[in-house]
Amino acid sequence: MAHATADPEVDVGSRGAGTASDGAVQPLVRPAEMKSFVGRTDLLNEIKQRLSSTQLLTLTGPGGVGKTRLLLRLEKELAAAGTYRDGVVAVWLEKVKPVDDHLESALATALGILNNSTKKHPLARLLEHLRHREMLLLLDNCEHLLGEDQIPRLLRTLLPNAEGLQVVATSRDLLGVEGEKVVHVPPLHVAELSAQAGVVDRNVHEALALFLDRADARGYPIDPADYPVAARLCGVLDGLPLAIELAAGALGAMSVSEMVASPPPDLLNMLVDGSAEQRHHRKLHSTIAWSYGLLEQPEQRMWALCSVFEGSFDATAAAAICRDRGIDEIDVRPLLGALVRKSVLVREPHRGRTRFSMLGTIRSFGKDLLTEAEAAGLRDAHADYFEAWTGRVAETWFGPNEDELLDDLDAEQPNSWAAQEHLLSAPDTALRGLILPVSVVGTRYFFLAGNLNTGRKMLDLGLKAHPEEPTLLQVAALSLAVHTALCQGDQERAAPLLAAAEAAAHQLDCFDSYGPILYARATSLWLTASGTVQNGESLALFQSAMDAFQAEGSFGFRWMAWLFRVMDAGFAGERDIAIAESEALLAEARAAGAKWCISWALWACALVEMRFGDPWKALSLAQQALRIQDDIGDKWGWVWTVWLIALIAILLGFHELGGEVLGATMTAQEDTEVSLPGLLPWLRLQTSITAMARRQLGDARWESQLEIGKPRGRGLQARKALLKLVTDDFPAAPPAAPDVRPGGLTEREYEIVELVATGRTNREIGEELKLSRRTIDSHVQRIFRRLNLGSRVEVTRWFVAQASPARHT
Repeated sequence: MAHATADPEVDVGSRGAGTASDGAVQPLVRPAEMKSFVGRTDLLNEIKQRLSSTQLLTLTGPGGVGKTRLLLRLEKELAAAGTYRDGVVAVWLEKVKPVDDHLESALATALGILNNSTKKHPLARLLEHLRHREMLLLLDNCEHLLGEDQIPRLLRTLLPNAEGLQVVATSRDLLGVEGEKVVHVPPLHVAELSAQAGVVDRNVHEALALFLDRADARGYPIDPADYPVAARLCGVLDGLPLAIELAAGALGAMSVSEMVASPPPDLLNMLVDGSAEQRHHRKLHSTIAWSYGLLEQPEQRMWALCSVFEGSFDATAAAAICRDRGIDEIDVRPLLGALVRKSVLVREPHRGRTRFSMLGTIRSFGKDLLTEAEAAGLRDAHADYFEAWTGRVAETWFGPNEDELLDDLDAEQPNSWAAQEHLLSAPDTALRGLILPVSVVGTRYFFLAGNLNTGRKMLDLGLKAHPEEPTLLQVAALSLAVHTALCQGDQERAAPLLAAAEAAAHQLDCFDSYGPILYARATSLWLTASGTVQNGESLALFQSAMDAFQAEGSFGFRWMAWLFRVMDAGFAGERDIAIAESEALLAEARAAGAKWCISWALWACALVEMRFGDPWKALSLAQQALRIQDDIGDKWGWVWTVWLIALIAILLGFHELGGEVLGATMTAQEDTEVSLPGLLPWLRLQTSITAMARRQLGDARWESQLEIGKPRGRGLQARKALLKLVTDDFPAAPPAAPDVRPGGLTEREYEIVELVATGRTNREIGEELKLSRRTIDSHVQRIFRRLNLGSRVEVTRWFVAQASPARHT
């Protein structure tokens, strides 16, 4: 997973993604942190010194020499020092495959650039983001991206166009980019000790210090009398950190003296020909094989089986792939614990639970232990488990464990995409390769993570492999793709997808009965319709979708269709439906305990309250929604809640504040790749309410407020300040201004509405108010636009309805 440290501008939360094969996007797995870091002080100082005179520094050295750990330490120290104005961002490239634009997409996601655009190339987004920043970018494991010139080509584009950008890369080979400077990372310093050496100076004898530290951590402290033999062991291991870690992990089976007396096979007599790097590589492989040989047979088997996982995994998944493979379920957790103690696995705490991971070198060795038939069967079991697991998440996400399940989806991204890739690789399982993304995309996880492209690509891959004969699964996948495109305002992409979904639904005779196609049709009609007739039809379609989802047992989808129906009613001015159903929607979300759903139900209630009730109550509801979205790391929802608060602020008379906040949301909408003109109800509401502020402030001043606010919508620290502004720091009372009436009407407009409701004509109203007929005509037209109503009869109904104010708590 990509990671950012102490970066005031880069928004990288717990959910991020990189790339996988065939366009699917896969998380970049961050190496587990060590609690202690031993030695390398001089080398770290050299790296910092070299950074003062170059844009690109490459750390080279053989596998297992500690380049990644060094990079982690460099990240920590430079971030803490605040050396770079826009922070330090580390990107772990081990899982990035050298095809298409995967590298650029991985870096964009690591930098907090949301992966939602279908029209802008990731490289263009990278350049736009980095051009004026002062930042250090740390790229780990670059060697496999050199063959097709991916890394060099990228850096040759970025570095000349982003003068404030510096890059430190780790690679076994040079990158070959002009201006590159190199620091060779040697093994840890090894020193011979005499039997009378006494206390060891750990700052000097780095290899021994690491061994002593890891031995202490595993509960096998080394007696000072054994320091000389321990130092000799470190020499045998060439001071390679990974080899030393493995040796410390073997202390439960052998003493230090026994290790030196019976070292890894051929380790002492290793051939001396070849380069130093080749010798180090052979010694590392020999040490891994030796460490493997010291394990009990069940531990060896567990090592081999766990090599099937991509990224991290939990004990439940491990038990599933071990079934019928020689390991009883009751033994799984003890064996995992044993492999952690012996440095084969790394333990990773995750939301109060435990996950496990393997270093790439350890995983590769484990894979080599499997026969071809075993490996194929293991990949089948892996795919079976994650297909079933994502299906269970899709069925149960609407409930009290919603945020936990969505977070688990994030942790399991590498495994989910590996499972889909495997399922799509064979004709007899290709259809199941579409089931998995339908399950994941249906949870709305990709909206929460701000990574819509990943879900879109997973669906595209599955649909590409779908047979010509239509299926309900195909209709569901197309409908989800339609929903994603429409929510971004991308009508151009949505139209052909909807046509394909409708054609398949007609062939299957489910056009008017299957929940997903009803939901897609209703969403399209709502967001692209230009009049109230279509709005009424979309409300009915949403109800039909709700009924169909209820019958299908798809309760999460039913709730989503209901949410959109309430929003539709709120935007369209259907007061009775909006008030009654928004309250019920919120009650159901709260009863389910689903935080993400609660936040959006609060959003819908705020919209309804703003349109038909008390703007101050609407503000409170929106602020509640925003706090939940911030708490769960919703990278999509917060933009729209702040947008709604901007409109509420204007209705409350805070015209300048509303303009500033709206300017910030305009920037954030660009980052989420949303086209507001493609969301017609939202655009109409914004246009009608902002017209009030324009009249109050004048065009020039209003545009100035928008420009002031735009920088506040980009970057983590700016966003935090923005959220604080619209929640904790929101003014307690409006500035001196005319009273705000329901629907955002001015006092004069509300007076005219009251007279319209009595049946008076525009001429009669003008005579009573001592205003010209032309002035009254203009007022009435503005009232129609502001209330999104089309006739005097509808205005009269709206006015009468104000006698029953909305209630939300």
